[in-house]
Amino acid sequence: MTGAVSIREFVNGWRRALRISAMALGLFAGAANAKPNTPSYVIGAEVRYSNSQPIPRISYQYHAQRRFSVNLHQGNAGWIFIAADETGKEQVLDVTLSAAFADEYAFDLRPRVSFFIGKHDFDFDGIPELIIGARSLGPKSNQADNSLSVNVFALAGNDWVRVGNMDGHIIASGNPRVQITGNRVKIPRDWRGIVLEWVYESGSFVNVR
Repeated sequence: MTGAVSIREFVNGWRRALRISAMALGLFAGAANAKPNTPSYVIGAEVRYSNSQPIPRISYQYHAQRRFSVNLHQGNAGWIFIAADETGKEQVLDVTLSAAFADEYAFDLRPRVSFFIGKHDFDFDGIPELIIGARSLGPKSNQADNSLSVNVFALAGNDWVRVGNMDGHIIASGNPRVQITGNRVKIPRDWRGIVLEWVYESGSFVNVR
């Protein structure tokens, strides 16, 4: 009787082990089939990235004393960013993103473009500024043809006012990035140690390199 119980326990133990192995294999298969996340290329700020091509979509909830919903829209006026406050009042933001658009009217997107929206307190007053930007990657045959654009908006009363428009082009790295530290924005060109840098002073960004 004791031997029969031991055999039953042995068989049940193997069954449990097989179930666990099958579950593990399923998890690994799911991970292998999962789509990779957008790589993080804005360092030092809270940022949300757009989804993948062919039609990028992004929505960001700004919560810092005030509440805004910032969304990317495609319409008759091209690609625009709209910020709506707690009351539903909307403002079309004065966004300039040369890295994102192939024309000056913001209708045609550059190849392999992604957008980002976030916030960072550049002037240390407890009210973070709003960050909107884009990154485009050149063709795989020419990975040096990469661009980054960063716009920064400050809240003036109930409206967002653009206080910075920063661009980096012909970035040699296959993974161009933005570095935000304190009141500074940096875009490494990844070529001969060149780093583009801007500092937020007296209500606007000025180029220091």
